[in-house]
Amino acid sequence: MDLFDQQAARCLIAGIAGPTPTAEELELVRRGIGGVILFARNVQDPRQVAELSRTLKAAAPGPLRRHRERGVVLRLPGAVQASVHQHSRSIQRRTAAERRSSRGGVRPH
Repeated sequence: MDLFDQQAARCLIAGIAGPTPTAEELELVRRGIGGVILFARNVQDPRQVAELSRTLKAAAPGPLRRHRERGVVLRLPGAVQASVHQHSRSIQRRTAAERRSSRGGVRPH
C-alpha cells in the first residue's frame, strides 16, 4: 500500500456486522483504517467485548469507539462496498483530473 492509500485508510472509521469480526473486516483493520466503532449489535457481554477489543487491537492498534445510541448519527447513503484501495484510487483519479482542468486540460510532457 502506498502512502496515499495509507492516508486515505486513516480517514475511515468502520463498524463491524456482528459480535466477532469477519476475515474481511479484520483485513480492513490490518490495512490501517482510522478505527472501529462498536455498536449495540457488537456487544453481548463484558467478556465478549474484551475479547473483541483484543482481537481488533491485535490486528492493528487504533482507537476503538462505542456508539451510545444517542444523538444524531449521519450515515453515507448505501452500504460501503469499495475497499480502501479502490476508494483511494478514485480520489487519486479525481485529484489528477482536477489538476489537469486547472491547467486548462494540458498534461505536462
